[in-house]
Formats: sequence, structure tokens, C-alpha cells
Amino acid sequence: TEPTNWDVCAVSAVPAAIYSESLNLDVIGIANDESVSNDILVRADSKIIDEHDWNMDFPDAKGSPDTIRDKTYFIRKDTSSFYTFLCWLEIFGLTLNEVNYVDALPSDAVNKLYENKGEGAAMWSPHSFDAQRLGYVEVANAEQVGAYVPMIFIADREFATHNKPLIAKFLAMYLRAVEVQKNDLESLVKPYQDFLRKYSGKKYDAEFCRYDLQKHPVYSIDRQLAAFTNRGNRPSAMEKLKRKLLNKFTLISLDLGEPKNYMANSYDLNPTDAYLKEAKRFIAN
Repeated sequence: TEPTNWDVCAVSAVPAAIYSESLNLDVIGIANDESVSNDILVRADSKIIDEHDWNMDFPDAKGSPDTIRDKTYFIRKDTSSFYTFLCWLEIFGLTLNEVNYVDALPSDAVNKLYENKGEGAAMWSPHSFDAQRLGYVEVANAEQVGAYVPMIFIADREFATHNKPLIAKFLAMYLRAVEVQKNDLESLVKPYQDFLRKYSGKKYDAEFCRYDLQKHPVYSIDRQLAAFTNRGNRPSAMEKLKRKLLNKFTLISLDLGEPKNYMANSYDLNPTDAYLKEAKRFIAN
């Protein structure tokens, strides 16, 4: 949605990239890395589980063309899990047209799995944990299929331009929390329980919250700057990620017979290190 009721928000890099058309957004930082918390899960009796090393470039991704093709999977379209699923299919030379995917919210997908419908699903935490409690088995996560899916901070460009010190102070405060997660994770367990209760409507025990926080790595200021800073004429890692996502979804739209040039969004979403640099000065002082 247009940034009329917000100035800064955290969102997955995937929808940020493909829905940024004409919104003029700056990517100002990384909230966390969700690459190991976006999972593809299948039934415990699925033949997909028994297929190892079909593509030696991705040794941890289970499956084969014959075991994956023509099966039904529940996935929320245009999300980090959708992107993860697309990359998983690509490993086995498959396209979205060769499976039956059903657009479903993760909570609805868990309900479908509970009813033993479909072969599996792609979803993120904590819903993937709920699916595993039902007996579903992980066959790949985003990291294992080469799909980097960070949660990013975006800001309305006009607001950010006119409020650079405020944006930098926001990032500086967040980066203090990053250090807490790195050095005193236990202090975040109770607040995270409260967050998950509000987010999902479910109560998760402390053990799971501790485990889930560890599955959402956070980056220090120096590592963030390394990801956002251009090296001479070479684009930054965040710029490369943006281009990769836009190109991937442009190709997918052709496969689905709904052609759209997502690459046209390229100038609407702008990764910049300007605010992180300013935040580092605040942190140093």
C-alpha cells in the first residue's frame, strides 16, 4: 500500500521489490535474515523426502522432478516463501506450471495440512513450526535453495529525505537491539512470546521462542554497511538482490501467462547506505 499512514516499516524484501512500483521507497536497513525460517514442508510419507543429491549444487535440497511434479502445495503468493518455492522448483528444472499451487495464508495452509490435503506447503515461522508439529517434514529452506530473503526496513523517500537525522536515530536504536539479540538473547524471549501471541493468536513456549530467535539472524552496523555500499562501479549486495528478485518475478509472470515487467520498478526501490552511515555516527557518539 502507499505510504500514507506510515513513514518507515519492516517488510520482506520480496513484496517490497515487486510491489514498489511508483511508491518511491528507500531501503534503509536490514531487520533480520529469514533465509533459514522459510521452509518447504511435505507429508511424512512423501517420496520427496527420500530423494537426496539430485542437484549436486544444492545438496541439502530434497526432491526430484518426478516426486515433485503434479503435486498440490499451499503457498502465499508473492511472499518470501513463494520465492523460496520457485527457487526449489528451479533446482529440479521445474516451473510453476508443472505443479498445482494454491494461494493460501500460512495459517490457512496449516489447516489444510491438518486435514491431510495436498503434498505440502511453503511457509515461514512460526507457522512452519505448527506444520512440523503435525508431522510434516522440512525438505528445504530458503538458504538451502539459494534464496536470500531478508526482512528489510523501507522508508517513504520524501519523508526520509526531509528527516534524515530521525531515520538515522531510528536505525541506531534498532541496532542497539541487534546487539542485545547477539549478546543477551535470553532477555528477548519473554517479549518475543508476547509478540507471537499478538501476531499469531497462539501461545508459544519459551523453548520455541529461544529457538526461533536463533533462526532469525541479525546484522551489526558494519555488516549492514557492507551489504549496502557500492564498490566502485559494482552494485551493492542489496542492489543485486533487488535486481535478482525483479528479474525472477518478470520471468515467472511470463510462465503464468500474465506478463509484467517488474524490472520497471528498479528505480522505485532504492537501497541506500546514507542512513546507516549517519546511524553509525550516532552509535559512535
